[in-house]
Amino acid sequence: MGRKASTIMFTLAIVLFLSEEFFLEDIIESNVSIPYVGLMAKGLIAIILKFFESGLESFFLNQEKRKIIKQEKSANS
Repeated sequence: MGRKASTIMFTLAIVLFLSEEFFLEDIIESNVSIPYVGLMAKGLIAIILKFFESGLESFFLNQEKRKIIKQEKSANS
């Protein structure tokens, strides 16, 4: 389950980081005079992705538990 969640998260991370680089970076640089705001935005994306990955992993784990319980119930019946 961890591998499936990691694969989804890796793909999502690439898409988000590239989107930030191509779209938000120019807007941030032209409108905000504080240095390293773009870098902080990427750090924030990374932190959010870590929490999302944990939730996704829990979701897949619960889904697998339900499948096992269903199989055990059908085997006992």
